Amino acid sequence: MTIPKVGQRKERFLIGLSLMLVVGAAFWWYWSGEHEEQLIYRPDNPKLRTEPFHVAQRLLNQNGFETTALASLQDLDSLPAERSTLIISAAPGHHNDLEARQLAGWLARGGHLIASAPRGSGERRSSAELNPHGVTTSRCQVAEDESETEFETESDTTSICGPNLISLQTPGGQALELWAQSYLALPGEQSALSIWRDAQDHATVAEYHVGPGLVTLLPTSRWLDNEHLVYTDHVRLLLALVGNRDGRIFLQQRSTPGGLLSWLWSQAPLLWLALALLTLLWVWSRMPRLGPITDSIAATNLQTRERVLATARFDWRHNQGGRLLAAMREERDQYCARRYPDWRRLNRHQQLKRLEPLVPDSGRDALAWLLDLEEAGNPEQFTQYVRLHKQLMQALQGGRA
Repeated sequence: MTIPKVGQRKERFLIGLSLMLVVGAAFWWYWSGEHEEQLIYRPDNPKLRTEPFHVAQRLLNQNGFETTALASLQDLDSLPAERSTLIISAAPGHHNDLEARQLAGWLARGGHLIASAPRGSGERRSSAELNPHGVTTSRCQVAEDESETEFETESDTTSICGPNLISLQTPGGQALELWAQSYLALPGEQSALSIWRDAQDHATVAEYHVGPGLVTLLPTSRWLDNEHLVYTDHVRLLLALVGNRDGRIFLQQRSTPGGLLSWLWSQAPLLWLALALLTLLWVWSRMPRLGPITDSIAATNLQTRERVLATARFDWRHNQGGRLLAAMREERDQYCARRYPDWRRLNRHQQLKRLEPLVPDSGRDALAWLLDLEEAGNPEQFTQYVRLHKQLMQALQGGRA
């Protein structure tokens, strides 16, 4: 008796020591660390944190454009595309199949799409339909020493593009200075592309036609987000990109997950209401219902057999009669052992020989089924088991041999 107590004390000591070490390490990490106060961006307008193109939409409205904010791309088929512009944050090739078809349909109806170019190694889906020329984004490195460019090779995937502030001239002759950390990587054939280049001849904006539609790819969609539009030249870039069309401008302010479920949510709301009602009906059908409380006088006319069968039906409905079967087997063993003291030492053949005279109308096969059954397969079988058990119990209690 002493060894278990010593083992328990040792185990508790080790657990307490481990907790002390963990708490001590946490306190040491907290008090030995260096703390620095930083400002957290919490604007008064919450849309500045949830809608990346919120400032862009307000600027476009102030300049006389009609704008509409979109939470997803599921409803593009119902929106006017001709002479209209769509600004999205995700790059072509980073959409699911349904959204990709919606964007392709937008271009087929003459729409204008403004998006960021995909990274060459980051495409999750084929973008050949939206980006047939294979335009990608190449991240820039700031060149601290011009001599470093001498060691560049044509196989480098990351270009040395100089300072983050680049000079750009639009096709309309407007000079812009933009904050950039990446440029566009163009394929060998560029005849079908309209390229905007900076002062160092790096490609910054690429435009091309896909059928009747127009696609404009930027190195990053952040050029048009809330943070960058505090700079005047980024505002001018936005107006230059959308100024050649007089239709409505759609901005995808949120990226609601697409797919079949999202489409059904927007297109078939009654389906979800029907599913909710069916779920409630299923839950209600599985709940136990005992019925109203009745007077004891009204139940005096019920036979004992009816009470037993009602109990069997109730037990079967909620656990397939498992509890009642176990109770009946226990009751049968007790009465058989009371009537036959050597009952537990008898084999199955001898037990059946003892019980057969008690219920001669049932037969030997029915008694064998009664003794061997462990689980009822259906309600009728369970009810038959209850009836046969009741007959046997009456015979055992009545002493009929």
